[in-house]
Amino acid sequence: MILYHIININKEFIINIDNINDLVIFSGDLICIFGKNGTGKTTLLKKLAFIESDKTDVIYYYGNKCDIGYVPQYVEQYIYCDSLIEELFTFVNNKECCYKLLKNMELYYARNKSIYYLSDGEKRLFYLYANIYSDKKILLLDEPLCGLDKENKAKINSLLKSIRKDKTVIYCTNRSNEILLESRVINL
Repeated sequence: MILYHIININKEFIINIDNINDLVIFSGDLICIFGKNGTGKTTLLKKLAFIESDKTDVIYYYGNKCDIGYVPQYVEQYIYCDSLIEELFTFVNNKECCYKLLKNMELYYARNKSIYYLSDGEKRLFYLYANIYSDKKILLLDEPLCGLDKENKAKINSLLKSIRKDKTVIYCTNRSNEILLESRVINL
């Protein structure tokens, strides 16, 4: 099933526009948007999440916007609750599952603390898990492995590969060693 069909994106912010225009994204795709800093990777994700748009953009989306999960590179701008458990509950509407996830992330000790208590890597890990285990069908992940240690990178890689039958994952990176093996790579 087609989820997105990108007909035109404003050329001002994306370097290799020819690799994007007329792009079709299907349900279950695992797509890596790859490129150097400043090539428009984050801008493209924001456009796919409908956070940013330009009147010249033509993006057809064949789904429900509520099905889109977005994890920005800097997660602090999307913190809403006072504690980790409350924040996680906004993604995963099951307290027992929330506690299990916090244990899997090794963040159970901080369940009643503010997310600001966590390191940058822990914050990123928290929001990745929250979105992966949410009911979102499309995950847009901006530099998802940035700031994670080797062990957590491996866990997230494994999770992203395992959810492909249920979710579409579009992520961006500027590091070639962070491209997942089964990814369709779009170079910017």
